[in-house]
Amino acid sequence: MDSDKYLIVLDRQEKPLGYLTKAINVEVRERLNQEVLLSFEIPLDDDETNHLEHEGYITCESKKYIIKSIEPSSNQSTRYQVQCTHVYIEMLDEYIDRTIELIPGTCQEAAEEILLDSEFTLSHVDVSGSKDIEISEISVLKALQNIREKWDCDLWFNNRNVYLGKKGINKGVEIRYGKNLKALRSPSSSNDVITRLYIYGQDGLTIESENNGLKYIDSPNIGLYRKPKIASVKLNDITDPVELLEEGAKYLRKHDTIQVSYQVDFVELAKQGYEGEDIELGDELTLTHLPLNLQTIGARVVEYVRYPFAPKLGYITLSSFVESTIDDYVSLKKRQGSFEEYSDKRNVEYSETKKKVDNGEIYIKDKYGQVVVNEEGLNLEEIAGFGIIQGGTISIENRSQEPVITTTVTSTNNNVFNDEILTLADTSGLPESYSGKDYFIRIPIDEDFYIEPHDRVFSGGIIGRLTENFFVTWTGKNGNKLTGAKIYWQSIFDSSHTLRLTRIRSGLTFSKFVRPRADVVVSDMAVIMPNQSKHVIQGKRFDNQLFGCGMYDFDGWEYRKLYVNSDLEIKYESEGTSGGGLEYPSNPPDGSLRLGYMLVGYGFESPDGDLSIEKTYNSDGSPAFKERIYHDNRYRDERLIRASDNELAFGGTPYGSEIINVNTSNYQTYYINLGKGKRSASVSITRTDGSEFDNYSYGANLVIGRKAANNADNLGRSIWGTYVDSSGNAGQVTGRRQDNYTQYILDSKVFGKSYTYLYDADLMPHPEEPETISLKLTFYNRSSSSTENFDLKITWHAL
Repeated sequence: MDSDKYLIVLDRQEKPLGYLTKAINVEVRERLNQEVLLSFEIPLDDDETNHLEHEGYITCESKKYIIKSIEPSSNQSTRYQVQCTHVYIEMLDEYIDRTIELIPGTCQEAAEEILLDSEFTLSHVDVSGSKDIEISEISVLKALQNIREKWDCDLWFNNRNVYLGKKGINKGVEIRYGKNLKALRSPSSSNDVITRLYIYGQDGLTIESENNGLKYIDSPNIGLYRKPKIASVKLNDITDPVELLEEGAKYLRKHDTIQVSYQVDFVELAKQGYEGEDIELGDELTLTHLPLNLQTIGARVVEYVRYPFAPKLGYITLSSFVESTIDDYVSLKKRQGSFEEYSDKRNVEYSETKKKVDNGEIYIKDKYGQVVVNEEGLNLEEIAGFGIIQGGTISIENRSQEPVITTTVTSTNNNVFNDEILTLADTSGLPESYSGKDYFIRIPIDEDFYIEPHDRVFSGGIIGRLTENFFVTWTGKNGNKLTGAKIYWQSIFDSSHTLRLTRIRSGLTFSKFVRPRADVVVSDMAVIMPNQSKHVIQGKRFDNQLFGCGMYDFDGWEYRKLYVNSDLEIKYESEGTSGGGLEYPSNPPDGSLRLGYMLVGYGFESPDGDLSIEKTYNSDGSPAFKERIYHDNRYRDERLIRASDNELAFGGTPYGSEIINVNTSNYQTYYINLGKGKRSASVSITRTDGSEFDNYSYGANLVIGRKAANNADNLGRSIWGTYVDSSGNAGQVTGRRQDNYTQYILDSKVFGKSYTYLYDADLMPHPEEPETISLKLTFYNRSSSSTENFDLKITWHAL
């Protein structure tokens, strides 16, 4: 018997008892983040009813439910009406009698603690961010609901498996009046709208310290009404005003528009190719209803009623979105080439609406009052990731540096600790005395040096050697001699821990540690923020910024990161690295949009983000300061990936071929411009040695994917492919490019070489044209003495 066509009844120990072949009117009702119910009717006098008992189990389409009610049907005295609840309701009987405290903790950590002694299993969590958690004396189900609310995500179950994240996707389904929409009900009310919210935390805590002295925040929609619609919320578990403001703002966004729900019957939907199973709870749909002047995008399915064993079609309920105006619909149709036609039909003033479009204003809004169609008529439903629409590039201008003073030590002194004399080739540019830390002598990292006490020797290269720079102070100057000279060795980890050098040899470089300065400029930009609001942001210049790290920085690098915060301010911040411990800067605050980052300093450059204690110097011995602007996976440049008519578009050459010369002694990186809007590329890599081999007999064929901003398509940035090396051995390449590979992507044998690997492959904004996407290929030669030179033919098809 086909178990997918009938209900299965089980006893209280979940032992199968039989099929319910006489069950009729089987209905499954699911509500997003709420109950999942099963109901059916069955004849009173049928033998199958003997298996039914309260708290027994029913399996429907492989999902388990618990029988909660067995009552005579209200309209049929010859039938039982059976009501069941999904098995997750058992978590109400699981009690947490201990205290769970995470300060802070991730959503996954909290869920794992909650389910520690439960029969339920945590199967998947796709929620970011950390929050303070304290849970005690509560049911497991209530605890999970609490963290769902705290992280503002969805909670759902597959039998006893638990999931946290965002349920459903946008499948491009449109429900249109006159096409597949026959019944529409739209109950709505303005009773609960809030446009000014007073926020209070534990023990009367307010947000005044973080909100310019105000206890309340206003909604962007406050001007829609004659008076503010005022309410308050008490979040008694919050003790931090920053978190209180954040959670209060989140609460306001959920209540600052009229809550409208649309119930849609699936009468003709199947005829349009959208059968019931094509749409799932949590999915986002588009609803068009011209007679009601309605165009909505991103409406979520919050309720799904279906009849799994009958031809009867059910219905869905769409909620949490607002109606748009006729102007909104006009702007949507503009991209379809019928702007004037719709303007005339809807009696919209063409010139007025056209002016708004030209000014970059956008019209169709979601439940938060934020736009979902931009000035190009681009439907954001078709975008795989939110971020920078245009502009937002980072540049360095007016770089300057005071003259570098460099000379040499000209006399060996084995008693510099006592006589405090340092002889230099030239002291004319030096002050009469100096007590700071800007002047230094560089002792090569592999050379022994002598420090107090008792002329103790430190061998170059041992673990204790943390720096090659020794700062110099002096009290006087006599000809080419510095008097009262003291030379200090300083610990990188503790600036107060210094030791004096006891002797010095001639020939060492004496320099002033001079760091450059420059203006950091961010161009004007149009962005769609993580909350899906579109804004035009004026560029900003950060004048006379100090570049480069300090002399005793461990790896010679510092970060300068740039982002747009949730208040639409462009932020420029400095952050230290930790000698390879950080591969990219820390994340900006939640709700921010990354622009990119700079690595500044005089450390060793490595394309994979690994930093070491090596430093780079100019030929005169001064630090070789440099700045590099990055938009790669270490600090995602969040630019739009845009689509039109299901094809990725907006410029670029989808097919291309290029010969590159690989001449590696260490790292070598190439950027091949693919064009705008590209998110994947099929890349063939073959040798051009006249052998006419293709990538099936000698070379590789890779598919390289670009991660959407905020990972909106949940695909990460993947690499997959096949290769055949010069020995005829074939293999596969698989990987997620969210993290660096530990060694390489393609072995040196794929190129017929001994040392040179394909170390990294990626799609990323082009360094010189950051509004386009490039194919990045980094090769690495692991040999310290052998340089390998060869040509490769790179052929691609980019989408």
